[in-house]
Amino acid sequence: MFQKIKQLALIACMTQSILLAQGATKPAANVKPPAKGDQKNSVAESKPAESIEATQSTTAWNPELGILGGVALPIGDAGQVLNMGFGGKIDLNTHVPVLSFLKQKSFEIRPGVFSGVALHSVKSSSKTGNFMAIPFVVYAEIDFTSVSDSFVPYFALGSGATMAIANSTTIATSVANNVSSIDATLYAALGGKVYFGAEKKFFVKAEAAFFMIFETVSGMFVQGNMGAGVRL
Repeated sequence: MFQKIKQLALIACMTQSILLAQGATKPAANVKPPAKGDQKNSVAESKPAESIEATQSTTAWNPELGILGGVALPIGDAGQVLNMGFGGKIDLNTHVPVLSFLKQKSFEIRPGVFSGVALHSVKSSSKTGNFMAIPFVVYAEIDFTSVSDSFVPYFALGSGATMAIANSTTIATSVANNVSSIDATLYAALGGKVYFGAEKKFFVKAEAAFFMIFETVSGMFVQGNMGAGVRL
């Protein structure tokens, strides 16, 4: 009888040990999966941060303001009556974020406007006088951005109108002749910009340009312009 009780007690102890072992390996019911918001945050944190400069180049207008001075050499018929002239211009061009096709890997098209003045003296032994041209031109500048980060060559093409004012006086008779008109204008230029500074916001630029006025006053000019500017 004593032996039988001992066997039952041993079986009971073994059963309790098995139950305790099963309870230890059972997963806790109170453990919750991570929230969806936490999963999104962890995924976002694991992604590499985008370059601030790259983002600004595609979303910012990045307007450029330049001031240039130069010379204008009349050619053709204008070269027969006018001497080399001197003048300057102010131009403004910009990147247009909403027109993404204007900015590619190797180039960027920047629309702009410029205005200025050029003054020529009359080439004549019998007359004195001068010729002044005040253009207003809308243009598109193609910047070849793949060359380097600092040096950007460009080509520009545009059209507009020029206020032409010509004054001359015949020396022998003192007869004055004054002409003024607003004439159609074509413009093309080839040049380059060199950026400098910590953020490449400043630049110097030089260009060779072809300038043509036609209608009431006609003339062709080859210009050489040089100046500096800033990216606003």
